[in-house]
Amino acid sequence: MSIADHEHDRSNKHPWRTLVAMTGSLSMMMLDTTVVGVALPTMQDDLNLTTSAGGWVVASFVLTLACLLAVGGRLGDRLGRLQMYRWAVLAFLGGSIWCGMAENGLHLISGRIVQGAAAACMQPAATAIVIGAFPAGKRGMAMSLFFGIALLFLVAGPIIGGVVLATTTWPWIFWLNIPVGAISLLLTIGIDGPFKRAAARPLDPLGMVLLLVSLPLLVAGAQWVADPPEVASALPWWPRLVILPGLLCTWLLVRHCLKHDAPVLHLRHFTDRVLLGEVLVLMCLNAVMVGQSVYGMVYLQETLHFSPLASGVGGLAL
Repeated sequence: MSIADHEHDRSNKHPWRTLVAMTGSLSMMMLDTTVVGVALPTMQDDLNLTTSAGGWVVASFVLTLACLLAVGGRLGDRLGRLQMYRWAVLAFLGGSIWCGMAENGLHLISGRIVQGAAAACMQPAATAIVIGAFPAGKRGMAMSLFFGIALLFLVAGPIIGGVVLATTTWPWIFWLNIPVGAISLLLTIGIDGPFKRAAARPLDPLGMVLLLVSLPLLVAGAQWVADPPEVASALPWWPRLVILPGLLCTWLLVRHCLKHDAPVLHLRHFTDRVLLGEVLVLMCLNAVMVGQSVYGMVYLQETLHFSPLASGVGGLAL
């Protein structure tokens, strides 16, 4: 028996309860990625959001998640994965309440940033906890269930959002996270295993700073450059220039990660062609899926005048 399996048998007596708890939290996070799309036109009307601000309601969550995911994993290794997971779920629920109570676009986008930061800490911790909860021979099955069920919620987000809007108001798409998160936290009571702390690794502060600066500038610049003419004409020209320092910081980040012994992003792994191919396929799949489930819903409602529920159902055919 391996050391990992011995630690599993000695320390973790609730692997399936652990899996249910972690899958529920990841499903909640995936749902929040796409459920907003079907409610976006309603939120824009209710909060008087511009087209650009509406885009940031979606982008702020995804961008914060992407920027902080590697940082959240490192913090979970340092502070303890189960502890990090519990705090991250509480922060995600706080961000959800904040979004549901938003009175303007700034409040809503701020709440989405809190949700994204919490999700970035929650997802790597939950993944590591599931891996640590099962012996080696059952981890493949556990991870398939963990990600498979969560991805179903990613696809079902627009339909769930349509049902919510058909029966109540848009804040409930965020408040629905509260019972899911609470149940997930309750299920973690009493579970333990070889996932408290990982071996300490350097945090790579320079890499973290470059990552946190490069992606927001790059995405913000790209979004401002891509604004439609009626929006672009109302904005000054200089914000579009932030894409240039974004490109520079991205180039510096790549150079730093290739030279550093323990970088925040291990880019050398992409020399493996199989891994690179899988990442490219997943990147294209997620880009299409999220784009369709968010902006496809806006198109169906604003251009084709579908109801929120009809757009959520109709989006499955897109």
